[in-house]
Amino acid sequence: MTENLFLSPALNAVIESLRMKPRILAFDFDGTLAPIAASPADVTISQKLLHLLEKLVEDKNTVTAIVSGRTLADLERMIGIHSIIYYGNHGMTSSLEGFGASREQLIKWTYEASKIHEKISCLESIYKGCIIENKGPVLSVHYRKVDNASVGELLATVRNTAIEFDVDIQNGKLVTELKPKTNITKGTALSEIAAKKFSEWTKGDPFLFAGDDNTDEDGFRVMKNFGKNSFSFKIGDGETSANYRLFDGEIEKLIEMIV
Repeated sequence: MTENLFLSPALNAVIESLRMKPRILAFDFDGTLAPIAASPADVTISQKLLHLLEKLVEDKNTVTAIVSGRTLADLERMIGIHSIIYYGNHGMTSSLEGFGASREQLIKWTYEASKIHEKISCLESIYKGCIIENKGPVLSVHYRKVDNASVGELLATVRNTAIEFDVDIQNGKLVTELKPKTNITKGTALSEIAAKKFSEWTKGDPFLFAGDDNTDEDGFRVMKNFGKNSFSFKIGDGETSANYRLFDGEIEKLIEMIV
């Protein structure tokens, strides 16, 4: 059972570790820094959290990263802090030159995704409330607002499409995604950041990663490779390989304590 950080006897030790520098602080976006909304377009991040992120990036010994399923353009528009390292599409795209998938891979995958989108765009009219995002190499099918009685049929159609086009299915919170067959994950994104040794960070220095969804589990698992001062945090309920659990509002409280 993964315990809540703020109820753990290890709280003070974890906070003390995460205040040390150099350090890497990485976060998922939706459901972690910003609350989930009915539509991806409705998601917003609070001004207080934006201010805390700005304070983090002002510190030259702190590497701040956002590792999200959103596109880079979305992240840069919604957060707007240029010194942050952004990863989009679950690690496939990056604001850092040479990180994530190669340009050739992205061109190929984006073309393939466009063909799949042509095939399934009709689902938005067939299933009221269905929202399909074409995010370049990844297609997200959101069904948060779809009638429960229709969800099974919708997901079966998406699964059959994945088989037809030989792509992977990735499930999240009331969203399923069609993505290329690749080993690139949020975990590989975190490993790339660690390998770069930004701000002279080395294994054993503090490293934080927080996320809320199934796609973040790849990140939680890889965090075990970064030494005794690396900590992963699952936002909300559900089985997880993270070190600790946080609930609504507690990620902001944690950042405030270590900023």
